[in-house]
This record gives sequence, C-alpha cells and structure tokens, in this order.
Amino acid sequence: MEIYRNNILSETILKELVSYALELIKSYNKNYLCFVSIHQNNGINITVRSGLLEYLEFNNDLILSITVYHNYKKSTVSSSDLSLHSVKLTIEKAVELVKYTSEDDCHILPDINLIATDHHDLQLYYPCTINIADVIFYTKNLEKIALKQDNRIINSEGASFCSHIHTIVLGNNYGLFNSYKHSIHSLSVSVIAQDKKNTNVMERDYCYTTAREFNDLKDIKIVGKMASERAISRLNAQKILTKKVPILFSSELSSSFFSHFIYSITGSNIHRQNTCLLNCLGKKIFPSWLNIVDNPHINKGLGSKPFDFEGVKTKKYNIIKDGILKTWLLDTYFSKKLNLYSTGHSGGIHNWIISGARQSIFSLKALLKFMYRGVYITELMGDGVNLITGDYSRGAVGFWVENGSIQYPISEITISSNLKDMWKNIIAIGTDSDLDKQIRCGSILLSEIQVSGK
Repeated sequence: MEIYRNNILSETILKELVSYALELIKSYNKNYLCFVSIHQNNGINITVRSGLLEYLEFNNDLILSITVYHNYKKSTVSSSDLSLHSVKLTIEKAVELVKYTSEDDCHILPDINLIATDHHDLQLYYPCTINIADVIFYTKNLEKIALKQDNRIINSEGASFCSHIHTIVLGNNYGLFNSYKHSIHSLSVSVIAQDKKNTNVMERDYCYTTAREFNDLKDIKIVGKMASERAISRLNAQKILTKKVPILFSSELSSSFFSHFIYSITGSNIHRQNTCLLNCLGKKIFPSWLNIVDNPHINKGLGSKPFDFEGVKTKKYNIIKDGILKTWLLDTYFSKKLNLYSTGHSGGIHNWIISGARQSIFSLKALLKFMYRGVYITELMGDGVNLITGDYSRGAVGFWVENGSIQYPISEITISSNLKDMWKNIIAIGTDSDLDKQIRCGSILLSEIQVSGK
C-alpha cells in the first residue's frame, strides 16, 4: 500500500483551475484585481507505542482561496471543494462581498516588479517511496532501539513518523502564475528513564530528525540512542541556589531563542508597535561580530521557497550585519503601512544562518570550557516573554557546569532577563548547528543572567 493517497490532484490540474478562476473573475469586472491560491497537502502520520501501531492518519487537505480587490476594498473567500461549480460559487461570493468591505489604501496586490514570474529548482520535492508496512516496521525499530539502550529506560511515549507533500499554485492579474512542490519527512521518539535506586525518580526526553528527503534523515540508531542518553542524563536532577551566572542554550533551543527576535521585527508587530525594537532599524542589536542571513535558496533547505505566499520572489537578505538590524520582515500589506516594500516574508522566514567571527573556534565542548561555571540549558518551559517590553522569564531544565564540564542535572529553575540585554550579551556561538530547523545556529553562550532556584 502506498504511503500517499491516490486522490492527489496534479500540479497541471491545479494550475488550470487557477487560470480558470482568474479568467472568470475578470469576466465580472475587468477592473477587479484578484489573487488566487491553491494549497494542497497530502501525507501520513504514524505513531507506534510499546511495539504496537497506535495511530495511523492520512490527510489530504486542499484549500482554494479567492481574493478580490476593488477601489482599495478587499474580500477573501476560501473553499475545499475544487469542482468547477464550487469554484464559480466561491468567486461569486468574493465578488459580492468586496462591495461591502471597508476601504484601506494598503489593500493592494504586491508591486508588479516583485512578482516571481519564474524560479529555479531548489530540490525541495522528494516523495517517500517506501510503502506503509515498511514505514511502520521502520518506526517500530526506532522505538525498539531507544528502549534497548539502557536498562534504566523503562517505557516509551511512542515513536512517530510523518511524511507530507505540498503543492502551491498562485496567480494574480499582474502576471503571477507560478507553482512549486515540496516534501517534508520526520522521525521522533520519546522515552522514559527511571532511577534504579529510587524508582519514584523518572525523567523523559526525546530526539527527532527532519529532512526534505527521506534518505537524509538521521539513522534510527543515532536518533534512538540520543533520546535514551538524554532521558538518562536528566535523572536525579538537583536544585541550585538563586544566582547570576552565564548560561549556555543548547543548539536545539537556538530557534526558540531567536524566534522572539523574529516576532519583534515582523511587519505586523512593527506597525502595531507590539515590539521592543520599534525604533531600532539601523541600530546595533547584537554584538558586532554576529551576522544573520536569511537565505531562501539553499537546496533542500527546510525553509527554502522560490516565492512567498503572495507570489513575491524571495531573495537573500542580511537581517543582522555586524550586529546592526538591517531590515524588517514584511509582507505586502504591512510594508505599505510602513511606506516600504515587501521583503518576501508573507508566510514567515526562510533559512536563517546565524554566524560570526567567534563561532568557528567553539565546539560545544569548547563552549563549556570557555563558560567554565554556569548553567547549560536543554529545555525551556512556559511563555513568559513580553515582546513589547522585552521582559523574559521562563522555566528551564539543564545541567550545572563547573570547571568547564557538566557536573549534574538541574531542574526547577527560572531564567530572568530582558531580550535586548540577552541579544547584546551573546558571548559566542558554537559550531554544533541544528540542521533540523529553519534557524541554523549552534549553542549560544550568554553572559551573566539571573537564574532563580531554591
């Protein structure tokens, strides 16, 4: 049995539907501007637990969205039915609705010069060719490997496999008529460890791997072993006294740390003044040695795309250059609100490469030695971040570091600081970049921060 359902509409058929919709809208009123999009997502989610298949779900989601613009008014109507009759009804609703919406001079199509009329192959589409029975067997083996690593691993919260293929087709009056397909596959396993001397002490941890191509996923032996080792390493965690010490975020947490920065420079938050970086464009935010590049054109990149969700062509941007903030992240609407141009970020960021002159010399081991004494954080909890003030307070789990090496696990701590201070006080970035995320960044060492314990 194939891993994907057979009722996937071809890219050619989807493009024909978009073309039909554009022509039909034009027939109502030649002065109407319109944007038509189709997003098709087909895939499978599998979960096994204790060697048994626990969950098997197919999904075949298909959304047609019709947006009509007229005299700075805008209406959007969506449908999951792509029959010609339904497409016509959807268009009629959008055309009728636009008469009653309020005017906004920022309700316009993207600038014609920014439209992606063609694109290069970014090698994003690799459907999984393994049948369902083999994938289930493969996922069961992942769980089995994790459980057999150590006799302190007593149970599993399950192993999962996900595989999805997406097709995106966009069109508008300004010459946009483009499409592309991409795939994403992932494996994960979560296990529970128990201390043999004190059976009331249990900890859980997990490991995962994500890639565009199935064959690029980490070997299940590596994933299973890492999940087991992480769970065991957290056993018998201790509490520490409240103090100010340097902290080191693991590479797995880098994306979480920088996600607050992403939200702070997104056009919607800038326009609504919901950010602590409101007047910081062109100013120094990070250390002078740090750079952030957003590159949407990395082959097989998890965030790669030839154009954004509005059809604006994507391009490489320097987000941070020598510590200085160089651009906001803008879609068409909020770029017009700010009297700027879209940066092709409708739908979010692409591939962020975070680097600097101090990065190449620091492996994780070297970072621990350089820190010498402090907290190595491997998990964050809660959502105590205020983007407007920058105040940061989150629960954390990790390890106490003394004399440049990990001494013991710690828990029930809270990290408190301000985002602007944290960004400025990055001391070094490690070479251990996590390639399973859109944000490629190694472990991050920060100078002294308030760590609250017992």
